[in-house]
Amino acid sequence: MTAILEVTLAYLLQNKKGRDAKSFYTRPAFADFKEPTIEITSPDCGPTPATLAVDYTADGSGKFPTLEWKAPESIASSVKQWLLVAEDPDAPIPTPACHG
Repeated sequence: MTAILEVTLAYLLQNKKGRDAKSFYTRPAFADFKEPTIEITSPDCGPTPATLAVDYTADGSGKFPTLEWKAPESIASSVKQWLLVAEDPDAPIPTPACHG
């Protein structure tokens, strides 16, 4: 039953994709931040534009890939915690889907 529901929703929403213009980072609170602010890499995924291995998806074992980041020198000493928000602007919904 779940598969039928997923296929039906995917069909109905296939042209209702979110767009980058609706992403959280386009809001006024982020207007003063240059893009990209921090370079994030993943040795598990490989160099850009790598394809995510099945082990790191819901169809596989659902593992989280290792992430590495390097903050710009201008902010590195003042950062106490990091928050990574990943959005999917191509998800078939009106606004981008957040993952984490």
